[in-house]
Amino acid sequence: MFHRVTGTAAQDILLAPAWCSQKWNVLNGIEAELRRRNHRQGQFAQDQYYAKEWAHVA
Repeated sequence: MFHRVTGTAAQDILLAPAWCSQKWNVLNGIEAELRRRNHRQGQFAQDQYYAKEWAHVA
């Protein structure tokens, strides 16, 4: 599972980390790697770890 991998900040107030200025590159890179591996976020989660009302999207 991924949690808070990147953030958003205006260039004039961004101090660090530098990769925050590349938010969409980071997110698109993660998505591309998951597709390359034929994986999806949460695919190995056990039933007790996700809400039943979200099971239809898993």
